Amino acid sequence: MSKPVYLAVDGDDVGRSLEYLLLTNQDKALCSFSHSVADAVEWLSDELVHVLGAELVFKGGDNILCTLTPSERFVEETDAFRRDFHERTGCTISIGLGTSAREAYIALKFAKASGKDRMCTYGEVWHG
Repeated sequence: MSKPVYLAVDGDDVGRSLEYLLLTNQDKALCSFSHSVADAVEWLSDELVHVLGAELVFKGGDNILCTLTPSERFVEETDAFRRDFHERTGCTISIGLGTSAREAYIALKFAKASGKDRMCTYGEVWHG
């Protein structure tokens, strides 16, 4: 059986989109976008819990941190979640995996620095 891992999720450029809508006085679009992201984060956290058996550590804004034991179909399922999140919001998400919350966060930052809209492991940060 695989050891549990931490999975960190963050929306790509969500804050930038919110700022733009706010600064350009697009109240209705701001409200709609904000609700779509909140709904999609809620949906994604539910999917992680019910489909992958994850345990939530943190959920707020466009971020999720959870622990889970990877299954054989883990990569396929997580990729499908990424695509579905994009369909729901028009935004992509980046995902980091590690054996601790810190490692998952570092892998998440690496995923974002590597072009966003991807999943990276902590091992990729140190081993390329």
